[in-house]
Amino acid sequence: MSFYIAYGSNLNLEQMALRCPGAKPAGAGALSGYRLAFRGAARGYYLTLLPKPEGSVPIGIWEVTPENLEKLEEYEGYPEFYYKTELDVSFKDSSTGESRRERALIYIMRESYGPGAPTEEYYQGCLEGFRSFGLDTAGLEEAYREVTD
Repeated sequence: MSFYIAYGSNLNLEQMALRCPGAKPAGAGALSGYRLAFRGAARGYYLTLLPKPEGSVPIGIWEVTPENLEKLEEYEGYPEFYYKTELDVSFKDSSTGESRRERALIYIMRESYGPGAPTEEYYQGCLEGFRSFGLDTAGLEEAYREVTD
């Protein structure tokens, strides 16, 4: 099993059950030094992370199989749309309540894509995911306002 960092639609439990059968929520935490933003192109606008020194983004951590990782690469449009990297991340383990630190995979959209509004369905799916992981939605709502106001 590997660990995967989710900060958008892949926080949604129902969607992940369909996309990555066998993936298990492992916990929740935050990534320092980033903010959420909607970016994309004609194929659609989706969440990504942008650097922000004083920022913090709530995240969910999944335990995933190699097969799940293949599905995630396809879903994320890797390597053209999103690139992947690994980060050391601290999070609260959902089964023990203990703090733990693991190396985890994350997908971040390539910087060449500009801002734009996501579909309402995508945004609502992200909101549901944030809530299911018990994450604060303020940063998500702010990112949405930036592209819809």
